[in-house]
Amino acid sequence: MRRARFHRLHGSLPIQNSGWGFIIAGIIFFVVIMISCIVLLYVLYLDGTLCGDCSSLNTDCSEGVCENGKCIEKYLNRSCDDALQCTTGDKCMEGKCIGVENPCWDNNPCTYNKCVEGVGCMLQNQEIGICNSTCDITNDCPGLYTCADGTCVLLDDQGSTIRFIDYTLDNCPTGKRLVMDFILETIPYGIGNDTRYILPLYNTDFTSDGEQPLGFIDEVTNLNAVKTNDTVRIGFTLSTGCQSFTPTNCATIFSFRNYKFFINLHHCLSVHSHEHCLTNTKTNIGASIDLSIHDCTAFSQSQEIDTRGEAIIFDSDGNEIIPPLDSPLGDTTITVGFRSDVYTNPIMRAVTTAFRICTPKKNHRLADCVLGLDPNCVITGCFNWDLFDYPVERYYDVVSNGITPIAKTEMGVASCYDESVYLNNTCFGNKCPDTTTGLNLPWVAVMDDGFHFNTNLLQNKEWTFDFKFKIHVCSHILLNNDKEYHNILSINI
Repeated sequence: MRRARFHRLHGSLPIQNSGWGFIIAGIIFFVVIMISCIVLLYVLYLDGTLCGDCSSLNTDCSEGVCENGKCIEKYLNRSCDDALQCTTGDKCMEGKCIGVENPCWDNNPCTYNKCVEGVGCMLQNQEIGICNSTCDITNDCPGLYTCADGTCVLLDDQGSTIRFIDYTLDNCPTGKRLVMDFILETIPYGIGNDTRYILPLYNTDFTSDGEQPLGFIDEVTNLNAVKTNDTVRIGFTLSTGCQSFTPTNCATIFSFRNYKFFINLHHCLSVHSHEHCLTNTKTNIGASIDLSIHDCTAFSQSQEIDTRGEAIIFDSDGNEIIPPLDSPLGDTTITVGFRSDVYTNPIMRAVTTAFRICTPKKNHRLADCVLGLDPNCVITGCFNWDLFDYPVERYYDVVSNGITPIAKTEMGVASCYDESVYLNNTCFGNKCPDTTTGLNLPWVAVMDDGFHFNTNLLQNKEWTFDFKFKIHVCSHILLNNDKEYHNILSINI
C-alpha cells in the first residue's frame, strides 16, 4: 500500500496506452491532403486545364483559349480570306476577316469600274474626251501617291478617286494656256439615319503647293456634282496661266510638266445645298499629273532638227567608245565625229555647219532631252532651246562660222577638214579622212567629219556633243540641198 501510494505521488508508474494519438495524427494527415488538393486545383484552374476543349471557338481570325477557368476567343493578327469576290487584302481585325473593296482599276480613266459580288469587276465605258492615263503602276507616281485607275492620286480614307479625263491648249489674249478636265468620285456614308456626301463646295477648295509650273492653278471652272446610286461624281476644270506661245517654245513650254493639286472635301447632307455640312470634318485628296504636250502646228517653221546618221567617239588610243559608260571616261584626248548615209556617195557630202558641246542643268525637266536619253523629246541636244526656259548649264562652241577661238586655244582642236570648208560650206577637197589633217594625224576611222581635241574643259560632267550639218550635192561649187540635220552623243567625262 505504501509503495503504490509512493508511485502515485511521484509519477513513476507506467502510463497506460490511449487512442487519442491516432486520432490527432489522422486529422493532421487529412488536413495536409486537403491543402494539397486545393493547391493542385488552384494550379489547374490557373493553367486552364479545368476549361476542357476550347477549340469550338476557333476561326480564321481567333482561337479558343482558357482564361480564369472559362473558354474565351483570342483575336489573331494575320491575313485571311473573307470568301468575297469584291474585296482584296483581307486581314483579321478584332476577330473578323475584313477586306478592302476592290476598286477594279484598269488604268483607263475612261471607264467607270464597279465590282459586283458573284460576278466580279464590271467595266462601264464612258466616251468622255481623250481620257489620259498618266500612270500604269504606283512606281510611276511620286512619293505617297498611288496609281488609281491611270491617275496618280493621294488617296483619302474614304475611297475617293480622281480621274484625269481630257486636256486642251486653249487660246488666250497673250498666247495659250493648258486646260485640264477631271472627274472626282466619292463614296457617301451613313451616320444614324443621315447620309453624308463628300464633295468640294467652292473654287477655293482647290489648292496647289505654290510651286507649280505655268501659274497652275490659275482658274477653277465647271465645278458640278451629280449623285448616282452609290457614288457622287464631281466634274471640274483646272487651268494654267496664259503663256507666250512662239515658234521657239511651242515644242517645249508645255512638255514634261508635272502638276500637283489638292482638294478639300466637305461632308454634307446634300449634294447641292451648302447649308448642312459638317464644319469640323474635312477630307483632303490630291493628284499628281505628268503631262507632255508639244504643238507647233500654228507655225510654218519648227525648232526641231531631224536626226540623220550617228555620232561616234574614240579615245586617245583610237578605240571606239560605246555609251553609256559605267564610270567617267577619264581620257584627256578624244576624237568625236559623225557618220551619215551619204558618205559612200561620190557626189554628196555632209558638211558640218555647227558643233557645240554642252551639259544640262541637273534638275531641269528637259535635262534628259539635252542628253538625248528620252525618245519622247521633240528637241534634243544643245541647240534651239527657249532662252526663257533654258535647260543647258554650260556650252562650248567648236564650230560656229568656222572653228572658234576657244576651241583652238583651250581645246587644241584639229578638224578633219580645212577650216575653209566650215567658213564657206563647200565641197572642197577629198572626203575625211583622206584630207591633209586626216592623213597627218593619222585619223582614227572613216567618218563624214570629226574633231580631235583635249578634254581639259570637260572634266567631271556628262556632256553632249551635237553636230549640225547639211547634205551637199557637189557639182563644182553648186549646192543643191540646203536642209539641216543633226546628230548627238552624250558621255560622262
